[in-house]
Amino acid sequence: MKNGSTKKRKKTVSFVKTMQDLDNNTFKNNIPNLINSEIVPQEYDKFWDETSCEITNPEAEVLVLTRPYDQGSSQEEQLTKLLNACNLTKNKQTVQIPENQNIAYNNLKQKFNLKSILLIGVHPKQLGISALFRLNEINRFDNLNYIPTQSLEELESNPDLKKALWVNALKPLFANGA
Repeated sequence: MKNGSTKKRKKTVSFVKTMQDLDNNTFKNNIPNLINSEIVPQEYDKFWDETSCEITNPEAEVLVLTRPYDQGSSQEEQLTKLLNACNLTKNKQTVQIPENQNIAYNNLKQKFNLKSILLIGVHPKQLGISALFRLNEINRFDNLNYIPTQSLEELESNPDLKKALWVNALKPLFANGA
């Protein structure tokens, strides 16, 4: 029994020593201030803000998110050809998103009757989506089809990339009537 009480005494002394350390200012100074720490950076507040994109077709079933391009440019022509090949002339909404801008995905989903989102040079992270999508393929997430691909400039300069997008995603989803 003497050994058992000695062990209990050592544990008690150890606990008391730990409590004394908690009162010690040097220990307190080494604890980060959790209340004022930035757990989620303020830039992510954007995902709860109202989406400020121009809505020209609220009945759109396909949302095309792309990097900005100039009117009459080869990028606009490239996009028009892609959308025409997919028979997406009426039931789509195109939104241009700069590389450093975030848009609230949840607000976009509420504003449209979406079935698919085509991400052209836009990263899912810009929508507040933390998911890994396969490039140039149909990805299912939150009951929608996502098709991420490279920018219009890259599609224009790389025919193999454009072919992979067409064969693996656009043709099966839109051109075949699926």
